[in-house]
Amino acid sequence: INLKIRSMLNNVVPGAKATLYALGIFVLEIGPLVTALLLSGRIGGSYAGEVATMQATAQNKLLQTLGISPRAWTLGPALVAALIASPFLTTIGTSIAIYL
Repeated sequence: INLKIRSMLNNVVPGAKATLYALGIFVLEIGPLVTALLLSGRIGGSYAGEVATMQATAQNKLLQTLGISPRAWTLGPALVAALIASPFLTTIGTSIAIYL
């Protein structure tokens, strides 16, 4: 993709600027977008499976009986993990996209 964008930009702007524009597109837009899509799919699927299993085994009722919100119990750790992992995954994904 990087080569395709660079070749398209070479017709409009000089080569050095085309390379900088192509890198800017990856760093600012495509890298974080791909990371967000992968994280949302992974977390959404995992959360749905966990909630379905908890509902089937009546763990939701048990947590409510104990006074714990089932939503906070299942979503909290995934949210914290996503907040920690997303900057690292964005950096890694953008680096790989630039060098390919």
